Amino acid sequence: MQKIYLSFIIILYFSSFAQRINYHWEEIQSPTQNSIVLLGNITNNEIIICNSEGELFRYKDDNWTDLKISTDLSLNPYIFWRDKEQILCAAVDQKWNTHFYILENSIWNKFEYVHNNPITNIFKAKNKIYAIGAWGSFLTLSKGKWRKIDAPFTKHVNSYAVDNGGNIWLGISADKIYKYNHIEFTSFEIDDEITADFYQFNFEDNSILEVLINSRYVFQMENNVFVKGRKFQSKDWQKNSYEKFGFIGIDFTSKDRNKLTVKIPSDFEMMNYRFLPDSTLIVSSRSGKIYIGSPIEISPFINLARTYKVEGSPYSNTLGAAFIDISGEGNPDLFVFNSNPDEHSSFYLNKPNSPFTESSIFIDLFPNISSSVFTFTDINSNDRIDLIVSSIDSIGASVKIFTNIESKILNPPVTIYLPKDYNQKPIRNISAIDFDGDGDLDINLTLHYGKNLTSGGEIILDNSLLGENISIDTSIIKETSGWNTQTIFADFTNDDNNEIYIVNMWDKNKLLVKNGNYWRDEAQKRFENLIRTESDGASAFDYDNDGDLDLLILSDTLFLTLYQNNGNGFFKDVTEQTKLNIISSKYIGRVSIRNICVADFNNDGFDDIFITLKDPEINENYLMMNKNGKYFVDEAELYGLKFPTVKGAVAADIDNDGDIDLFGYSSNSNILWINTRDDNSYIKIKLKGVISNNLGISAKIWLYEMTGNEEKLWSYKQIGTERFGINQLNDLTAHFGVDENKIYKAKVKFYQGKEITKSNIRPGTTITITELGPFASMIYNFPSMFYRFVTQREVQYYVLLFIFAIFVVYLGIRFGIKRFNWEIKNAYWIGSAHLLLFWIIFIASYNSPSFIIKFILPAVVLIVGIALINFGFYWSSLIGQKKVSIIAGDELFELLRNFSHGEWALKNLNSLILFFKNITETRNSEYEEQLSKRIETYNGLTKENIKKILELASIAGLSNHNLKQMSRLLIQIDSELELYTRYEVQLNETELALKFQQLKFYLSELRNNYFTEYSCDPHKVISQISSHHSELFIEKNIDFQLLKEYNGNRKALIKSFELADILDNLFVNAVNSFDSNNTRRITLFLKWHAPKVIIEIINTGNVIPLKIREKIFEDGFSTRGSSGRGLYASKNILKKYGGNISLVDSTRQAGTIFVIELQEGY
Repeated sequence: MQKIYLSFIIILYFSSFAQRINYHWEEIQSPTQNSIVLLGNITNNEIIICNSEGELFRYKDDNWTDLKISTDLSLNPYIFWRDKEQILCAAVDQKWNTHFYILENSIWNKFEYVHNNPITNIFKAKNKIYAIGAWGSFLTLSKGKWRKIDAPFTKHVNSYAVDNGGNIWLGISADKIYKYNHIEFTSFEIDDEITADFYQFNFEDNSILEVLINSRYVFQMENNVFVKGRKFQSKDWQKNSYEKFGFIGIDFTSKDRNKLTVKIPSDFEMMNYRFLPDSTLIVSSRSGKIYIGSPIEISPFINLARTYKVEGSPYSNTLGAAFIDISGEGNPDLFVFNSNPDEHSSFYLNKPNSPFTESSIFIDLFPNISSSVFTFTDINSNDRIDLIVSSIDSIGASVKIFTNIESKILNPPVTIYLPKDYNQKPIRNISAIDFDGDGDLDINLTLHYGKNLTSGGEIILDNSLLGENISIDTSIIKETSGWNTQTIFADFTNDDNNEIYIVNMWDKNKLLVKNGNYWRDEAQKRFENLIRTESDGASAFDYDNDGDLDLLILSDTLFLTLYQNNGNGFFKDVTEQTKLNIISSKYIGRVSIRNICVADFNNDGFDDIFITLKDPEINENYLMMNKNGKYFVDEAELYGLKFPTVKGAVAADIDNDGDIDLFGYSSNSNILWINTRDDNSYIKIKLKGVISNNLGISAKIWLYEMTGNEEKLWSYKQIGTERFGINQLNDLTAHFGVDENKIYKAKVKFYQGKEITKSNIRPGTTITITELGPFASMIYNFPSMFYRFVTQREVQYYVLLFIFAIFVVYLGIRFGIKRFNWEIKNAYWIGSAHLLLFWIIFIASYNSPSFIIKFILPAVVLIVGIALINFGFYWSSLIGQKKVSIIAGDELFELLRNFSHGEWALKNLNSLILFFKNITETRNSEYEEQLSKRIETYNGLTKENIKKILELASIAGLSNHNLKQMSRLLIQIDSELELYTRYEVQLNETELALKFQQLKFYLSELRNNYFTEYSCDPHKVISQISSHHSELFIEKNIDFQLLKEYNGNRKALIKSFELADILDNLFVNAVNSFDSNNTRRITLFLKWHAPKVIIEIINTGNVIPLKIREKIFEDGFSTRGSSGRGLYASKNILKKYGGNISLVDSTRQAGTIFVIELQEGY
């Protein structure tokens, strides 16, 4: 079999002495892809494995041999066991019998003994070989023969363990636990009803302490009885001292008794392992692979892309990647930019100690967008990372800005088309920079082509008003003209202002230095031996830690060129001096893949260079390790980064363990190289600008090593300048490798902002340096925070909703106060209750994705609530008004009746009419005195009665009875009488008499109309009530007669139902008064004696004794046990109408005679 080698690294710790051993791994693919285990004792020369299918293979001398058993029996499954001397096999046939085999001289020989039950395990204890299985099977191999051991159990033996004393512990299915000392058995009871199997034993100090039942409960031994304990958790019995996501920690004790901890990558999918005396480590896997680890001295990388779930699709065409904190949780998330139309770009969210979670944020985000370059920035300064992508369509080249609001990318984006002269070809590169130093991040567009497909240049999208106003600035397009591929904004001259370095594909690169208000290309005088190099990209970083930015350039001509900065922006070529010229190829001009990524990969304080190169001659990665700023050495193979080659790479400490990890993207599956250094030799600095841009881009950081009061520059960085080429963004966190035994000081100069110093920084820490303190930051940021807050569409909806809510409550309360006379206190509580209800609904619906539930529902609930409370008061007022109207109607009736039939009020009006009609010009004192008395009576009594009539008429709902005219007439009469009496003004007395006459007419009309509602036809009522009682009269054999003694119809002043109640009561009393000896007759006479209607009722029932004749009209009086309220109520009703009821006579001759007197009605 062919041996396949892959380079992997893993670290082995000597925990007792803090000694570290690292492993270089070789991968061997076995003949099977099934899960395999290492069998028995493994040596460097021979490995024997068996797989899940029962197949056995030997690996020796770089070849695999299939150790298949040759037999006519149909056997399954196979159980293998091996030690140094022999390999044994147990296999079960179709009748559940077990056959045993032994491998001798590469030939399988069968034992004569056949066991009648299945065997499930073979093991060794005290140099003796045993087998266990179903139905109490317990066997031993002695003197080359298998024999059964007489055991005190008959159920399945489903688990075993051998303690440090060599004793065998057996778990019997749903029974007991037995210990076998190779002579006799000892049983141990279980303090519980066991219906499950024993699963695993846990030993300590040569005795068994715990046993796990597969019901997932742990039983602990107490006084030789196993007692049920805790619910099992996998971490309970793990003795591993190392825990880290992506690795499995295993503890060992070496032959010299040192405690060792090994961490094995999860991607190995380890089944079992063997640790050999020479420190070689062999691991088997679920995928049929074997990993052989050999000790080395460095702490390199392991590819855990599959474990972290960032492999991506093998059919992708990835054009770039970025580590940025899109979620705002402080961890570097991963963006993978894909140009394959069938594979969307992916956003992987970084969750500590777990795989990345692929977010759906970019699914269908780029439909119909032809895009090739991107960048990330915070365009609106809201501390959320926004996405900027290039695009080209039928209109031309454009930039699309996807803003990030609370970790949600808004779609559709803001689209900005380039000027017509520059939009014929796609944008070549995009970068974020504060070009004008105003604290807002602008966008720099690098154009390869310009007007009429000539050379391009740089265009700035000037950002102002928190991303709300983005304008196109072409002011430097002429100075930056060229076939540009990348632009670096960096302070090369150390004057705290950025210069512009432009990478040019088909011409010399440029270095623009600002002189006053103008940019000038000074590359020719500042670079030693400047030539045209056809460059792809560049990276600016301080490779020698002298406090200034050097330049690394990748080109067709020289491949790598490193320029050393003298501190003033003048550069010297040190490529050969630093040994970067060792990477070369005769196909260098036709390289299909080449890229670089700069970071400190080994935490020694000096930035290293990861290089990927693929051409017809070379297909590998390089890791140029920086040796103290003097030269570089390729250690890619040593660090496990040589293969596979990738298109490009981005760097970040994704697992927050203090070392730089590397993500490599390619046309196939992606690679995530995890750095396994894991020590405290680092300091990470995150920047938060306030006056300057909030991402800290272009800020400069000097890290000093402190020795007492003395400081020595350790390292220097300017944020964002190390970015290389296109579509590659490292994490913006500044990562410094340091000496973990030293103390450091950091000085930060924010771009066009403040300078901050942070002292006493200890290695192994991550710090955030903010440009201003919390209070100053809040004051400075308040205008932008407020503007950003009020310009959010959702906030605007909420403001409108709150204003609407207050307006609705105000209208509801105002209506209630005006319409229902709410008191202020009640109005306050009603308003507060409805606002509270609104707030509860608002909070409950706040997170709803539905616009209707989120915004419409609270408003609807508030409107309905206000409407219901007002409707409740309206309904209550209707009931109250009805009651008041009834009472007012009765009072009005009484007042009109008294006014009409009384003498003084009507007489007063008549007299005033008479006086004013017949007044003469010659007035004697007696005349004047009589008139004054009548006017005084009018003002004091008559007018007040009229006003009361009008008030009661209004309450009673009499809207069609000239009430308004009467009110106006009263006012006119009052005014004229006042002039007459107080000022003795001469009036038209005849006209005043007519007004009094009109007033009298209105009152008479009101009375007549209103009394009509209180009048009825007594004859009709009597006919109806007698008809109602007709069946009773017939049943009781009563003769009823109605005699009407007037012609035509007459109305009586009483409501029909009240007259009916009175007559009904009299009829019932009459019926009840008859006895068997009576002649039963009721006679009713209906008479009219102007102005009254008389109803005379005569019955021939029992005589009413004289002594109670007056009492019968008293409340509650009864001779038959009834309520005694009938005649009492009748008298009161008639009294209200000016009528009366009386008992005229009660004798046997005349009968009992009741007379009802009623006023004539209308």
